Amino acid sequence: MIQPHIAPAYQLSPRSRPRLFQLSWDNSKIRTRNPHDERKLDKHMAWGTLYPNGLVTLDNGGTFETRTELEYQMELRGKYRIEFLDE
Repeated sequence: MIQPHIAPAYQLSPRSRPRLFQLSWDNSKIRTRNPHDERKLDKHMAWGTLYPNGLVTLDNGGTFETRTELEYQMELRGKYRIEFLDE
């Protein structure tokens, strides 16, 4: 019986592996009724995965077509930081 050859994950090139990252952000640019609302400055955090095809998923259920789309949405909310674990 012939079995197909499947490369183990450790043999895949770095460009063809998903990348895990940590995303942190605040909502400092979102307007609220109370201009002194301190909750918008609270830090939020999510784990995410950037796939080789460009798709981005977050552990809170968020999905984005590209990393650029994720960064655009985070820029609208406030300050954000993306930290890849493989760097």
